[in-house]
Amino acid sequence: MHAPSPVLAAALAALGLGAASCAFAPVTPAAAPAPARFAATPPAAPTATPPVAAQASPTERPEPADKRLGILVFPGVQVIDFTGPYEVLTGAFANGRRVFDVVTVGLSPGELDTSPPFAGLHMRPDFTLDDCPRLDVLVVPGGEIDAVSDDPRAMAWLAKAVGEAECVMSVCNGAFLLAKGGHLKNQRATTFYWFIDELKDDEPTCTPVHDERFVDNGKIITTAGLTSGIDGALHLIERYTDHFTAEQRAFGLEYHWQPESRWTRGNLADRHYITMVGAGFDFPDGAVRDWRTVENTGDEDHWTKRWTFRSELPRAELLALLEPKARAAWRRSAAPADSAWEFEDGKGAPWTAAFTLVAGPDASWTLALDIDRR
Repeated sequence: MHAPSPVLAAALAALGLGAASCAFAPVTPAAAPAPARFAATPPAAPTATPPVAAQASPTERPEPADKRLGILVFPGVQVIDFTGPYEVLTGAFANGRRVFDVVTVGLSPGELDTSPPFAGLHMRPDFTLDDCPRLDVLVVPGGEIDAVSDDPRAMAWLAKAVGEAECVMSVCNGAFLLAKGGHLKNQRATTFYWFIDELKDDEPTCTPVHDERFVDNGKIITTAGLTSGIDGALHLIERYTDHFTAEQRAFGLEYHWQPESRWTRGNLADRHYITMVGAGFDFPDGAVRDWRTVENTGDEDHWTKRWTFRSELPRAELLALLEPKARAAWRRSAAPADSAWEFEDGKGAPWTAAFTLVAGPDASWTLALDIDRR
């Protein structure tokens, strides 16, 4: 492999990245041994800050970080929940040194398989619950979290790690592990959009948040689903360094970081459908078949869902099957529609919802639901 050109090396240094952090960094057999993974005491700060272009060279090894950050991994962990933050955090440098010393923590020794259901990735964690050193920062991803929540040993380790850490960040439905451990008491919190309102089932004192990609309470940070963990990781860099360093990391990743953006999947208008339908409409066995979603789109103020299906039931009976779920969440409206409803959201804003059912040939039907902010 070839060393980077002087131009590229300078560009990397300007971003706070030594070439040693890149896949094409040359191997230097005669180089001095790398410093211990965790220094007993932080290295002394340099007496003068070198010019930016001199912060790193193609053969320079970064100094060890002051903060040890651990990412919990387990069978069934959602891959992007931990690899997104891992990519962001391992490449964070400030003044020629790593911001975090990032490690992975598994439930037991040996190779970890992320399947089922997220097949295709095998890894060997750096530590296990038994030998993991104290963590300054803990990241708790989501996925098939039963591997952790149903394991008393894992939950006991999580309680200890949260207690010892100065900052804890969950990603996606990893928030439910924090909720089960009692760590979201009186906290504002978010999670994967489909489950946001369910947080109160696990922790009645928490306040679910729909319109923030990450929610920072101080010690406890929760992020929304999947890619939101990248935003949370950049926020961690900003907290432990400054906005400039986090912004440069985002630039280096070619990521459009918008920390002030209020866009979240959980704040789109179909959240009112999710609240209404729960696990789905209660159709009798055999009454409806070949159910298929053919449209699912909208924004914060409007949403359209459309399904096709087959059924021999008459129109009136099919509409009646929608009634129980809609009536439990909304109230009847006099607006013209096959089934019209109205309601207010958590902030008191008025909304309307309308079902339209159209018959097709051979016992086929098309059902549409339009939800609109008034």
